[in-house]
Amino acid sequence: MLISFSVCLLYMVRIYHRSEWLNRRWHLQALTDPLTLLPNFRALEQAPEQEAGKSFCCLRIDNLEFMSRHYGLMMRVHCIRSICPYAAAVDAGKRKVVSIAGSELLLVLSGPETEGRLQHMVNILNSRQIHWNNTGLDMGYGAAWGRFDGNQETLQPLLGQLSWLAEQSCAHHHVLALDSREEMVSGQTTKQVLLLNTIRTALEQGDLLLYAQPIRNKEGEGYDEILARLKYDGGIMTPDKFSAPYCSV
Repeated sequence: MLISFSVCLLYMVRIYHRSEWLNRRWHLQALTDPLTLLPNFRALEQAPEQEAGKSFCCLRIDNLEFMSRHYGLMMRVHCIRSICPYAAAVDAGKRKVVSIAGSELLLVLSGPETEGRLQHMVNILNSRQIHWNNTGLDMGYGAAWGRFDGNQETLQPLLGQLSWLAEQSCAHHHVLALDSREEMVSGQTTKQVLLLNTIRTALEQGDLLLYAQPIRNKEGEGYDEILARLKYDGGIMTPDKFSAPYCSV
């Protein structure tokens, strides 16, 4: 009887330890991007106070979305994995690279001269091609960074502002700092959201106006050009204000 009890007890202990091991493994997998094997955004949200005072950098791969439509999803994964070794050199291996949605990576850095180190990384990346199936791909990179105060409520707005600033950085490949532009970036992103809501409301109410502008030469030959105008706040909004940023609406 004692032997049977001991065997059952050992068996239960073994089951318990295996269950704990599986729970730890599942928890780790929940905090990891399954394709890139990098920490995901959920991992960053677990303990944001641990990253207080550090620099958050949004690294944008400018052509990744366009290229992946042609070469496929695995090309996207290959590009992200190829970039990680260059990101490791920014902070002597002490950095954390977080995989976030879209064409961006988040780098969590510590130490001084953040902008100089990031600019060096961006210069190296822009000077090299990523090879996929014997084809050299010129991706194009931009980056923006800012300080994180460790507050959970400011994490989402910070990442949104860094994403917008990194997109602007891709045009000239210069790293941009959020600290000196926070008010401007906040105003730009808020303005775009408000404008998008205004456009959608106008479309729902049928306030999109189309005009036919005749274009003729002296012989009377020509064509009619369609002009779009949006009724807004008692006035008219021209396409340069609403069509270019929101052509997909």
